[in-house]
Amino acid sequence: MSDPIDRPVLTVEHLSVEFHTDEGTYPAVNDSSFAIEPGKVLALVGESGSGKTVTSLAILGLLPGTARVAGKISLDGESLLDAGEQRMNEIRGQAISMIFQEPMTALNPTMTVGAQVEEVLTNHKVCSKAEASRRAVDMLDRVGIPDAARRAKTFPHELSGGQRQRVVIAIALACEPKLIIADEPTTALDVTVQAEILDLLRRLARESSTAFLLITHNMGVVADIADDVAVMYNGDIVETGTMRQVLLEPQADYSKQLIAAIPKMPDAHWDDIVAAAARQDADAQEMTPEVGADDGKPPALAFSGTSIDYMRGGRAFRAVHDVSLTIGDDEILGLVGESGSGKSTLGRCALGLIPAAEGTVSVLNHAVHARALLNAEDKAVRAQIGVIFQDPGSSLDPRMTIAQAIEEPLLVHGAEGMTGRRARQARVDELLDAVELPSYYALRYPHELSGGQRQRVGLARAIVLNPRVLIADEPTSALDVSVQAHVLDALRSLQAKYHFACLFISHDLAVINEMSHRVAVMWRGRIVEVGETSSILVHPHHPYTIRLLAAVPSPDPREQARRRDARRKLAQIAEVAELADGA
Repeated sequence: MSDPIDRPVLTVEHLSVEFHTDEGTYPAVNDSSFAIEPGKVLALVGESGSGKTVTSLAILGLLPGTARVAGKISLDGESLLDAGEQRMNEIRGQAISMIFQEPMTALNPTMTVGAQVEEVLTNHKVCSKAEASRRAVDMLDRVGIPDAARRAKTFPHELSGGQRQRVVIAIALACEPKLIIADEPTTALDVTVQAEILDLLRRLARESSTAFLLITHNMGVVADIADDVAVMYNGDIVETGTMRQVLLEPQADYSKQLIAAIPKMPDAHWDDIVAAAARQDADAQEMTPEVGADDGKPPALAFSGTSIDYMRGGRAFRAVHDVSLTIGDDEILGLVGESGSGKSTLGRCALGLIPAAEGTVSVLNHAVHARALLNAEDKAVRAQIGVIFQDPGSSLDPRMTIAQAIEEPLLVHGAEGMTGRRARQARVDELLDAVELPSYYALRYPHELSGGQRQRVGLARAIVLNPRVLIADEPTSALDVSVQAHVLDALRSLQAKYHFACLFISHDLAVINEMSHRVAVMWRGRIVEVGETSSILVHPHHPYTIRLLAAVPSPDPREQARRRDARRKLAQIAEVAELADGA
């Protein structure tokens, strides 16, 4: 008989799940098998609809009544499919815990974070209420919450996104579970915060015998934390193997396609970058960024000394400080930085949605004004600006057909030669063809299209007026990597055909590398570095840019190891500098 220590924590054998609906039976998972050993991380990867989440819900026993489950699921030798609801209630939270994608929706806003950790311990009768309070503080301290005793008394909205995710991890760990299911645990986080959370999860897996089932579509995250990988496609597990085997030598056709679709970062010389960071003095943080190349032509979009304020509690809060930046015709400029750095605020100002407190914003040498009532000149300027939003679902009116959504700007701006229905229909057909959607999609509604197809409609709508400037605010962050690749290809083709200037706002530096000619790095409301994309991403100068690049996970395990080592060395350099400043 095998030693229990060597026995897998979770064993899934020939799992099949199908849903019975009025339209018939829908298979979601087909004859899938995998196992996770103690202290190991198995990454379950694949695009949306492949069956990843259904598999996790089957393990937790949380599938709806319309589901039919076959096969075997065992947790430390105990059959979960044979366990009754009362037993599953005991298992959930105690033997199996969950880390959710969005920490703000996973936490109760009316309870302190300490009380929410305590609640798990007392609900499962792990310890007394008095002991639970002490253990809650210990758990918050273990996951890296600073000043844990004080933070335990705060509410979720008082913490940053990274700290909230650490609280969710503390709750998951509270009862020392045998298995933790992490469903896209870093998708909602900036890359710098994501790197910290991945470091934490890696340390927790190494220090404990807890098994992790990581559900993700981010191959960089897989390279950073996973021991083994299972690739799902259309309900089937098409490949399993060690992380290095699957990422470096994929065997299944779908695995090869998935990895090939991942945007790539250029190889940086991390030894040289770390050495340069160690030599930098305090003046390096006050660099004067390059404003942009001057080719003698008026820029398509220009920010000149632009500062933007928000009102908070009756006082002005400066969100963007003195930004000077230009984008030329036929140029894509990537704007990167963490959440709260001011990227989207700058984009909204360019659209005329919020005013500049100081400085100017101009499109084709015409000032952009944020006014409730627009004069003829303002309208003409607005017609020259297109916009692509982050969420393709919420940016389209669900009551409008695809044709109506695309042609709406033609009607609003009274586009010349587009007053007749036939002319507008011809323009809609032309743009659907440009974004590689069949013409009959014109009569469909947004809910009848996939996320990637909706985003293509968003592209078509953004350029229907032949704008000279396009503002793309995180246009692919809500999409799977394979769908993202198709949307980026469509955007590149449109830009090559229509030659518009584009401000491409993103936190994904790999996407920026593939899409932009130049890149501007934003930090705390300021542009700290601007230059050619190939130069900035390989030879960064500003300390924040260096930290940002080191935090971006690479799908190549070898490069990811180099980035992780560079991140550790940069942290040591920062610690030494902080001690020197304190002295």
